[in-house]
Order: sequence, then C-alpha cells, then structure tokens
Amino acid sequence: VCAAGAYADMIKRQPALAVFAGGRASRMGGLDKAALMLHGKPLIAYLAASFSDFSEKLYMSGTQPYAPEGFAAITDIYHDIGPLGALHAALLSAKADTVFVVACDMPLLNHAVFDLLWKNLLSGSQAILASTPKGLEPLCAIYRKSCLPAIEAMIAKKEYSIRRLRDYLPVQTLMMPDTQIFFNVNT
Repeated sequence: VCAAGAYADMIKRQPALAVFAGGRASRMGGLDKAALMLHGKPLIAYLAASFSDFSEKLYMSGTQPYAPEGFAAITDIYHDIGPLGALHAALLSAKADTVFVVACDMPLLNHAVFDLLWKNLLSGSQAILASTPKGLEPLCAIYRKSCLPAIEAMIAKKEYSIRRLRDYLPVQTLMMPDTQIFFNVNT
C-alpha cells in the first residue's frame, strides 16, 4: 500500500503530456492533422517519440474517441469552444497536478522546450507559456490544475480565447531561444 501511495504521489508531481489534436482543421480543409505525414511518419509520431518518457499521455481529440498507441483518448466536455475546451478536459482528466500541452501540428517541438518551461515555472504561477517574437504559444505551455476555476469562469462568460487566461490568473511567459521549432503545419 505504501508503494502504491508513493507511486500516486510521483504521478501527481510529474506533469502529464496532453497533445491537442482536435478542432475543425478549417485551414487544412478538415484533414486530421495528427495523421498528416512528414518524412514518412504521421505528425503525432514525432511528438510521441520526443516525449516518450512522460508516464501519463493524453490525446485531446475534440469529439473523436481516438488516440494513438500509448495515449488515453480524452474528448472535450464543452464542444466547439476551441483549445480552451480541450485544456479544461485535459486538466480535469489528468492524474498529475500539472499538464504540458502541445499542439499536434508542431512536429519539431522537443524535450528541451519542456525542460525550459518546467525549470522556469515559478511556484506562484498557474501556467507558463512559450513565447516567440511572433507572439505567445498557448499550445506549448504548462498549466496547473488550479487553473480550472478560472477556465470554468471563462466558459461561463463565453470567453473562449485561451490567451485571455492571463486576465484571470498569474501566468508567466518565457521567450524561447529557437523559434524554428514552433513551425506549425498551418503556416
């Protein structure tokens, strides 16, 4: 029993990985972005390989109950509200107290990005978002479960922009040294 309790405590300290793959993909003609091929591999395979050491892996697939091998499929509770709905579902579903969020259409992200964010997350902050000269990357960020009440308040007010979370909570941003890793297949 002590070993099980120690394992549960370890899981709560170690962040979960949540790959966001939902949405309408309207800029991509409705294609499943996670399944798009890059150099003979689907995009999700790159993220799965880069973050294979995460013990808890969530696949946020909007309304589709599908997940790649090694991931738990999580569907949105609130549909058609974008990434904020996926973040809400990820935080509710995760066993861990923190969740590292990545978008499936950023195949060049690597563990160094997570390490930088994790190392710089201050105890008083509810989240830390990657930033580039082009702006914030709210789908490359670490969020604490303690964000849930603010997210639920935003949903109740029909404020669905994930970037607006900064208006409700102490949120950090961290300028990333390598902006090429934020290449997005939408662009």
